[in-house]
Amino acid sequence: MLKRILERAREHHSLVLGVLQTLFAGIIRLTLLLPFRAFGIPREGLRIRHLETYLLATTLLILSLLLLSTGWIAAGWVLVAVGGLRILQIISLNAMSLLFGLRLLSSGVSEKERARWHFVAILFSVFDVLMIYGFLYWFFNRLYGILNIYPESFFDHFYYAMITLMTVGYGDIVPIHPLGKFLAMSEAFMGVFLFVFLVNAAMGRLLRHSE
Repeated sequence: MLKRILERAREHHSLVLGVLQTLFAGIIRLTLLLPFRAFGIPREGLRIRHLETYLLATTLLILSLLLLSTGWIAAGWVLVAVGGLRILQIISLNAMSLLFGLRLLSSGVSEKERARWHFVAILFSVFDVLMIYGFLYWFFNRLYGILNIYPESFFDHFYYAMITLMTVGYGDIVPIHPLGKFLAMSEAFMGVFLFVFLVNAAMGRLLRHSE
């Protein structure tokens, strides 16, 4: 791994970029490419239908674990781990696209289809982020009382997750525990990050269209 970091650092003339690319690429390989390889689908053969199936399966897994966690705390801890990996995957995919020009789809996919897929991927990312953070607030509020609201209402926690992701901050719900504050800060960062990626995808499509 150290050798790979140094090679990428020389390529980008930056040790920081070398470390980030190695870290992000490792997360993508672990959470996305290895599952496809297990089903006999190499990276160069990835099509939109493969990624759509993956995203649908991931979202359904998150929703299923969320429902199970209402009566089974072990499912909640599993979702904490799965949700954390999904958040890291979203950050890695977007950062690799922004900084290093990552192209997951095979060369046979047209630029028009790629542009459409970017927006579909963003929609899935926003929905998953909202569901994961809404769950995290609800789950940890029940266990540790991290927010100033009654812990049984999932809708209130989902509402707080949406307000925080949009960086609106009405102030009617606030974190009162260090864990709650950490989750709120990380979600606000995700909101800005996803907005930057959305703008980048839109500008990229406009530039390609103008050419």
